[in-house]
Amino acid sequence: MKRATLIIIHPNGRREVSNYPPSERPPYEVLREAVGGLIQPCGQFMKGNSEAYCNEEFLLFGMAPNLEGSKAVSWPVGEMDTLRGERIPPLHGPIVILEGFDEEED
Repeated sequence: MKRATLIIIHPNGRREVSNYPPSERPPYEVLREAVGGLIQPCGQFMKGNSEAYCNEEFLLFGMAPNLEGSKAVSWPVGEMDTLRGERIPPLHGPIVILEGFDEEED
C-alpha cells in the first residue's frame, strides 16, 4: 500500500516522521500544532508535489533559525533579495513537509 509522509524538521535538526494513507491529509490543526502557531506555505522552491509549512510569525516569536529545514525545502538562504536589497535569511522554527498526499479538492 502506498504511504504518504509528514516530516517535522526542528531547528536543532531533529526530525519526526509520521506515515499516513495518501487520502488522509493531516488536518490544519495538526500542521498548526507542529509549527507552533499560524501556518504559512514555504515550499515554493521545492520540486515535485511536496508541500512545506512554517510558522507565519516565527520572527515575532523569536524562534530559532532552522538551517536544516531551510535546506530541505530548497529555501534560497543567502541569495540576494533584489526587492529588499538584502540577503535572504533562513526559515525559523519547526518546518513541516508533506509528501505523497492526494491533491486537496476545492
